[in-house]
Order: sequence, then structure tokens, then C-alpha cells
Amino acid sequence: FIFDWYWYDRMPFLEGHLNEGYLKARNNDRVKFYLMWANHDVKMTWDKRNAGKPNDQIIWDAVCYNAPLATEFAATQFKSLQSGSQVHPDILRSVMGVGARLGDDQTFEWLIDRTQKAESEHERQVVLAALGGFQKQSALEKTLNYVLEKVPPRNKFIPVAAMGANLTAASTMWDWYTGRIEEIEKFHPMIYERIVAAIIPATGIKKPGEVQAFFEDYMARTNKAGDVIRLSLEKLKINLQMRENA
Repeated sequence: FIFDWYWYDRMPFLEGHLNEGYLKARNNDRVKFYLMWANHDVKMTWDKRNAGKPNDQIIWDAVCYNAPLATEFAATQFKSLQSGSQVHPDILRSVMGVGARLGDDQTFEWLIDRTQKAESEHERQVVLAALGGFQKQSALEKTLNYVLEKVPPRNKFIPVAAMGANLTAASTMWDWYTGRIEEIEKFHPMIYERIVAAIIPATGIKKPGEVQAFFEDYMARTNKAGDVIRLSLEKLKINLQMRENA
């Protein structure tokens, strides 16, 4: 039995079938199990039917590398959204993300309003992921408080996972996690594991010694998310080695 494990639209895709289905099945030892880890971005070029269509991931990557034309294009599209116009659904995620990346506390309020008015779960998840892209500390702090107080339990990991790719958010994430850990630990175990998996590699780049020491002590005191913590610490170690050798 082979399970294809990957992320799509910057979040885990169909992961529940593995974690809640196969791995918890009483008779899962009756078959050999393999995890096929797709360690690459899903691009549109694998399917020729998508040739020439707007590419959400390419726009986002270009903005993150400070490409001026891509940034201007996405920012203009975001302003159109704010004025009530529609944006092509294939680029909605990147446009929302760029809006947050360039935005402030007013942008945060607009995105929260958009979340509440979302017509589908997918659109709601797109907005929640965008909240992780803020560069302004005040907006990041509001986002993390919003995760605790307002985001539905099943979606609490989405803004935090998005922040995991946002180096600006590292210190804010760490202060939030360590300061409110008792509340965060009450999340569903699977959601808590996703939070931890985002926190360790992202914050550990900025504070490797502090993060490693904290979680080593944490594992000595509790068995919560132990496997995920160990894997995430290993990922952090690899990331730090790669930065050293770059």
C-alpha cells in the first residue's frame, strides 16, 4: 500500500486519510506500507491543458524574490478585490497573500471580514493562509490572537503553517507559542502537531539553541506530539546545516 503524501496550495492535502484512517486502523499490519513523499512544488506545467494560464505559485514566488512587475500586478489585483471586483480563481491565493504581505492592520480587518463572508470552505482557507503573510508585527500578533479566539478548530493550523514560510514572523510566532502554550496544547492532537511542525523549523532558524533546548525539555516532561517534535527538530538541523554550507 503506497500513500502519496504532499502539500497543495501551501497546506497538507488529504492528510487525514493517512493520519486518521490507515495509521489508526487496527489491522494496518496486514499490508506493507510506504509513504511516497512528493518533495517538490506542484506546478501547472505537468499538464499541457494548463499551458498559458495564470500560475498562482509563480506569482507568489516572484513577489517573495522582490520581482517588481509581479508585485505590482498582484497588488493591483488585490486592490480590485477590495473594491468588489473578482479575481481569477487560479491566482486568488497569491493575490490574497501579497495583499497581506504588503498590508497593515486595516488589511487584516478587511481579510477577517472576507473570511466571515466567504461563500465556500476553500475560499475561507485561502484567506486564512493569507493571514500568515503579514510583515507588520501588529498584524501578525492580531492574526495569532485570532487563531486562538475565532478560527474554527479544524482550521487553526492554516495561518500558523503559512507563517512558517514567513521569516519576519519567526520571533512573533515563538513568543505566541511559548506565552500561550497551555491554550495551544488544548487543540485537537492532529492540529497541535501541525502547529508544532510549523513552529520549530521557522523559529529555530532565528533562535536555534533556545528552540532546541525548549523542546528537548518539553519532550522530557510530556509525550505530546513527540514524533512530530523529533522530526521537526531534525528538519531544523538540516536547514541550519544547509544555511551554513550555502
